[in-house]
Formats: sequence, C-alpha cells, structure tokens
Amino acid sequence: MKKLKEILGKFFTIVAFIIFTIAWSLFVYVLEGEWLYFIPLIVGDILFWETLNYKFWKKREKKPKKKKSEVRSWIDAIGFAVIAATILRTFLIEAYTIPTSSMEKSMLIGDFLFVSKVAYGPRVPMTPIAFPLVHHTMPIGNGKSYTEAVKLPYHRMKGLGRN
Repeated sequence: MKKLKEILGKFFTIVAFIIFTIAWSLFVYVLEGEWLYFIPLIVGDILFWETLNYKFWKKREKKPKKKKSEVRSWIDAIGFAVIAATILRTFLIEAYTIPTSSMEKSMLIGDFLFVSKVAYGPRVPMTPIAFPLVHHTMPIGNGKSYTEAVKLPYHRMKGLGRN
C-alpha cells in the first residue's frame, strides 16, 4: 500500500475513491439496496469537496479561500442549482398540473400538486442524456429535450412505503 501511495502520489485518493465507488456499486447491486448508491456522494464530500461539517461539535479550521471571480461564482451557483434540482426532481419530488377533467370531483383542471416519489420509488430515466429541468420538448424551438442515442430499459427503484 505504501508503494502504491508513492507511485500514485497526489492521485492516490482519487484512484482509491474510484475503486471504492466501483466496489460499492457492485455491493449495492448484489444487495438490491438502490438507495445506497448515494453513499459515494457523501464519501466524496468528506474527501474532496468538504461542503458539510460532519464534525459539527468541533469548530472547523478556516482555510484561506481563493478569491473567485464574479463570473466563476455565478457559474458555480447555477451549476449547483441545476444539479440539485435535477436530483430532487428525479428521485424525490415532482410538480404536476392537472391536464384533464378526469379528477373533477377532487381537483380542477390546472390545479398544481407535488408528488412524492419516495413512497413508490422513483423511475430511473430511460433516456439519461437530456436537457435538465425540461419535460419533453424544449421551450424554444419545440424540439425533443432528450436524445434516444442512449436508451435504458424501464426500471423503478424500490420505494420506502408499504407495497
């Protein structure tokens, strides 16, 4: 292990993280515990990004921050917002409007509702390469918001509710 650390140098942590992620993914696949796929994100945060304070009972050492440009700050904020919204919309909750009068006695056409995907389990996107936060068609140009070059079979993750 020491020799490997010397050979890889500063890339040792990255290589170890990639190996851990692959091994963890195989473990979760065998276990069929699909919600455990998020664990490498937490490990990555501890090792690389350090966004959350996991030792909240201790004060965090303040590291000198590099000054970011205004443009870089906006790009980081927009990137985080798009990624967070995509994860929330894909796996946790989604907003819908009532399109027809089929539910007229309990809801009206145009009513808004939020649907929790946690109880029954979220459906894994069948076309994973898509423009984020757009359902089917682009708002400008009316083209498809996804590509069918990569298509996955239908799969719904296990929900946390009673079946």
